[in-house]
Amino acid sequence: MFSQIARNWYAANRRAVTSVRYYLNYLARANTEPHNSCTTRYLECDTADLGQFVCRRLVPLLGTNPFPPNELMLMCAAMLWLRPALVVEWGTNIGKSARVWHETNVRYGLGADVHSIDLPDSISHPEHPGARRGLLVRGLPVHLHQGDGPELAANLIAELGCKKPLVFIDGDHSEAAVYRDARAALEAAPEASVLFHDTFYQPSSAYNHGPYFAVQRLLTEMSLGRQVIRCDLGCPGLTLLTPST
Repeated sequence: MFSQIARNWYAANRRAVTSVRYYLNYLARANTEPHNSCTTRYLECDTADLGQFVCRRLVPLLGTNPFPPNELMLMCAAMLWLRPALVVEWGTNIGKSARVWHETNVRYGLGADVHSIDLPDSISHPEHPGARRGLLVRGLPVHLHQGDGPELAANLIAELGCKKPLVFIDGDHSEAAVYRDARAALEAAPEASVLFHDTFYQPSSAYNHGPYFAVQRLLTEMSLGRQVIRCDLGCPGLTLLTPST
């Protein structure tokens, strides 16, 4: 039994040392190396490097719920490929997605302005985190707001004059709400790239398909071509819509 405890301790110690070494290397390399070309027509990233970042930095910080590793990869890859001046999201909760944007921003020296919006404290909602709102990004250069997501996002896009923001929609998951949110973002910035959470679709299942149907509706209405990239191995699912030209 003692030998098993010793082996477990040794393995845990090795993992801790590896994580610390990676983090120190991560800090040393941040802002110094170009990664993941944004000159390609379609999304492309250095999957090996990004995989190391996700597994050794993001997963230990955030776990795999509600963003499993494949979704973390797409979130980071989208930010790296698009290199937006502005990332704006609504559905802050405790700040997991906002922390993803912040960590990617720092690691790859992107210089994006990150804003996260959640409901006012006066509004009751099953997913409202209350006093824990934005817990994971407090004290970091992430701007936290409360109010109507699409309205505040449109104001931020206009104020900052950003034509190609990255917009992350993870608020109310009904079809009508997701559709309204996306339309508002695209009206404020027609060249925006929009990332939708909870878009996994399994026919005849009891899953909430609202975000999926909202995305499908948007695609049928858009006059401009859009590149569509999905993470749909299972719930929750993630879909990126970005201009294809």
